[in-house]
Amino acid sequence: MNSQQTVFIAVCAFTTSKLTRLHRSSIERTYPFFGLGYVLFYSGDYLNAALSFSKALDILCDIKGTECEESACALNNIACCLVKLDKREDAYDHLRVAEAIFEETRGIRDLNTLTVKTNLQTFLNHKIEFPMISGPTWKMYFKDEFNEANRAKAKNGGKENKAKK
Repeated sequence: MNSQQTVFIAVCAFTTSKLTRLHRSSIERTYPFFGLGYVLFYSGDYLNAALSFSKALDILCDIKGTECEESACALNNIACCLVKLDKREDAYDHLRVAEAIFEETRGIRDLNTLTVKTNLQTFLNHKIEFPMISGPTWKMYFKDEFNEANRAKAKNGGKENKAKK
């Protein structure tokens, strides 16, 4: 057993011990699993990240049912992990379900819906990198350069702003 697996087991044991204090019908029970999933995903441990997001999805299904937007977040994130593990058919199925849930609950122009649609398009174009969707209560933050570039582009009617030097 390597050090990364030891840390994962320790974090899971600690998380499980703390979850017993939370109310059984509380969505807050998913927060540690979403957080752990993000840490594991960005550290390259895609299998355990998928397991962590799957555990969050199981809890969400027990509390809110299968068709809530938090479940769609978990499904998208599981799909990102599955693509990294070369399980493309399963990833595609997860993305289709997440897309349907987001379209129904948030509409077709919502940021999370558009992220899943982008992931599907990326998937169909055989690219590997997918953006993750933030968990139930976390907001997605963008870099200042991204916001400034998009604001300038919107002001110019969709054209890029080319400053004169």
